[in-house]
This record gives sequence, C-alpha cells and structure tokens, in this order.
Amino acid sequence: MTTAEAIYERALALPESLRREALHYLEYLLQRRDAAGQPAADDEAAWTRLSAEQLAAHYGPDDSVYDSP
Repeated sequence: MTTAEAIYERALALPESLRREALHYLEYLLQRRDAAGQPAADDEAAWTRLSAEQLAAHYGPDDSVYDSP
C-alpha cells in the first residue's frame, strides 16, 4: 500500500469535519513547497537560523571543535 493509499484509507474512518480539517492541512503543506518539491526558501532559512540559535545557546567559544585537526 502506498502512502497516498494509506492516507485515503485512514481518512475514510474520520468524520466529515475531521476530513475537512485534514484536507486543509494537506493544502497548507502543499503551499509550503515550491515547484521542485523542496521546502520554500524562507522555511530553509528559518530552520538554519533556529539551528544556529540552538547551537549558540548550548555551546560556547571554549567548547571543543571536533572537525578541526
């Protein structure tokens, strides 16, 4: 069974109101993708910023760097 088929099968078990909610979520996901199927550039930038912020919050300038000789 493909993922699309599994989504369809599970959607059949939902009441109509939740099916509409699931459809809205799928539409949201589709809007967040660009034509090539990649996350939108602003999403990538946001994740990059979040990653850098998290690293900065947990590691200081005196911590070891493992990728240098």
